[in-house]
Amino acid sequence: MDSQAHYLQQFANAAHARSAEPSWLRARREAALADFQRLGFPSQKLEDWRYTNVREISETPFVLTTPKTVGSLSSASREALQDPSFDRGPRIVFVNGIFSAELSALDSSPKGLRVESLCAAPQRDTERLIEENLGQHLADNLSSFAALNTALFQDGVFVHLARGLVLEHPIQILHLLDTTLSDGESACFSRNLYLLEPDSHATIVETVLNFGDTRFLCNAITEIVVSRGASLKHVVLQRGNATSLHVSATQVRQDAASRFESISILLGGKLARSDLRSLLNAERAECKMRGLYAACQHQLVDQHTFVSHEKPLCTSEGYYKGILADRAHGVFNGRVIVQPHAQKTSSLQSNKNLLLSDGAEIDSKPELIIHADDVKCAHGSTTGSLSEDSLFYLRSRGLSEDEAKNLLTRAFAAEITALLPSEHLRHRTDAWLTEYFAEHFLSDGNSNKKPIGVTS
Repeated sequence: MDSQAHYLQQFANAAHARSAEPSWLRARREAALADFQRLGFPSQKLEDWRYTNVREISETPFVLTTPKTVGSLSSASREALQDPSFDRGPRIVFVNGIFSAELSALDSSPKGLRVESLCAAPQRDTERLIEENLGQHLADNLSSFAALNTALFQDGVFVHLARGLVLEHPIQILHLLDTTLSDGESACFSRNLYLLEPDSHATIVETVLNFGDTRFLCNAITEIVVSRGASLKHVVLQRGNATSLHVSATQVRQDAASRFESISILLGGKLARSDLRSLLNAERAECKMRGLYAACQHQLVDQHTFVSHEKPLCTSEGYYKGILADRAHGVFNGRVIVQPHAQKTSSLQSNKNLLLSDGAEIDSKPELIIHADDVKCAHGSTTGSLSEDSLFYLRSRGLSEDEAKNLLTRAFAAEITALLPSEHLRHRTDAWLTEYFAEHFLSDGNSNKKPIGVTS
């Protein structure tokens, strides 16, 4: 059975579970499935997928995940839930892409805030909002992964902030992807919808954690609407493993005087592809995209961003840093387009990469497409290795070679991690990075190298 026939069968198998869905949603699923049949999985002949081979995804017959009891969680998943950064504010938890009411903590949500399972949202007063927005903001040229997600998504998060609501604490969204709960190679399709009414302000922190040794595919789509005068800080912390395959896309629509800030940390994963797009749809909208990605061994991490300046007086900023070791491959493509009527646009874009070994590779392509004449735009990209002078200095002060490399690499990453909105998040991410880099630097058995100038 080829890949398209396999997912057609998966769609048919899930028909009973969708029987209670409204007719408009069933129609959108069927249309999306037809789009997937027409498009197929993206090939490297497409420019946006030139460096990213998805053959492993297209040739593996992943089976949709099914609900599991909390009692079957692995010890690693349970330990992740004890992180103190999850203790404040609303928390919604998904296990292999399916909402877990038992692990979530939503009772403390303030008036005017809705955080709930997208599929279980009460139909009485939210169906209209969901119908008007779900699938209506995705760009026409997003890949067939978006179409497949629309056809098959099992669950996700619906967030709605009332006009003028200002949240004191972040909304916590936790995805536990645990293959010890699956029978064979599984896939989850997550769908999120965040709607911020005028003058509302929020921080949303999404944490995605992989556990287990079996291949697992996560295909996630998020649509965000930031209305006039509203502000959203969106933080994504993704920690993959040697068998995880992640494909995600986030589409943002910004209205007048809105502010959207994205901070993403993509750490590991056999394949991690992330698309982040923002449409600046009215004057004085502001968009900031900052991120860090890291990979080692034969991992592939692919970060695509796109900002479209549609109206005058808008600003955007993109700043991404990559750390690649062993034979890892990194891809960065950041595209900014300034439309003819978007005068007084200001846009800056930068990509910096650190290669820790001769076998690591980065393909970096920042782009500016400008159709207006009164703009201030710049972009750039740099790639290099650790400074030999800095390594020598640290080793002469008593550090081993591995310790010096670890310290310099963490310092390179700290410019992004310092932007995280809480001390708990910064501590957690720093611990991840420390563990990640230590494993790499000490993997060759050279942890006993003596510092320069130190004798036994």
